[in-house]
This record gives sequence, C-alpha cells and structure tokens, in this order.
Amino acid sequence: QNVHTWSLENPTYAVEVRHQLSWSINVWCGIFNDRLIGPVFYEGTLTEQRYLEPLQDVITDFVKNLELHQLRNAWIQHGGAPPHNISNVKQYLMEGFQNQVIGHGSFVE
Repeated sequence: QNVHTWSLENPTYAVEVRHQLSWSINVWCGIFNDRLIGPVFYEGTLTEQRYLEPLQDVITDFVKNLELHQLRNAWIQHGGAPPHNISNVKQYLMEGFQNQVIGHGSFVE
C-alpha cells in the first residue's frame, strides 16, 4: 500500500513504519562444572555439516583436556532438532563421550 503525506510546514515530514524482519541465529554452548564450553555460533540454516564441524572442534579440545575420571562423569545432552539426530552426529558424540549421551536415539532419552 502506498502512503502519501503532504505537509506545507515540514517538507521532510516522515512517517515511522515498523517492519519486523524475520531473523534467527543458532548457538551451541556447554557447561561443565564451572567452565563454559563454546559458544559456537551457526549462521544460516542449521544442517548436519554446519552442526558437526564446529562441534567437533570444540568437543575434541574439551575432551582431550579432561582427566579420565572427569570424562567418565561427563554427559552430553542435546535436543531433538533434525541436525542433532543425524547418524554422523550421534556416532561422534557417542564415541567422544563413551556412550554417555542424553537425547533422541541414545541410551538415555
């Protein structure tokens, strides 16, 4: 719809228009004891590959810096979003956390 505004007193008269633009962002982070893991920011649509690659970097660094007794007590939980449930993602998490994964299709749901 076109809007026309005429003003003799103020030739720069402006009409405020509110447009809500659709936007979203995906962020992953973890908490282990008193440490924050991440955050990892994902641009665009969250796909298996976009989810797995940064997650591998962050989790690999995290796991290799844990002592064995800490790793035995570490669990990872993730939701039911489609990229979380792809076999490559689940396999990576199961191996990295010794099957201590909470989420769809894991030992603990």
